Amino acid sequence: MEDRLEKSIELSAPVERVWRALTDSREFGEWFLVKMEGPYAVDPQADYSQETPTLVEFRLEAIRGGTLLTVTESGFAKLPKERYADAFRMNNRGWEQQLEHIEAYVSKAS
Repeated sequence: MEDRLEKSIELSAPVERVWRALTDSREFGEWFLVKMEGPYAVDPQADYSQETPTLVEFRLEAIRGGTLLTVTESGFAKLPKERYADAFRMNNRGWEQQLEHIEAYVSKAS
């Protein structure tokens, strides 16, 4: 059972621009495609309150021509066994899509 996902992308935007897209709640909501006014559960019928949430980390590294953004999400091994496979699969694909979103967002806004 894997405990973490890690995805990286080279962005043609400076570190400062990517940092702002990650830390400004309005900008984050724009490229992540959610309103940052409250939590959004995947299954509104499930009670997630007793689960340990996963941890998402963003690492930014200046590279020639822009920024290397690495997203790591860990803690999947602590999820209930019946939810692990779906959560891991959905988040794996989800981060692939979100990296495409932030790439388009910081490229047009740079």
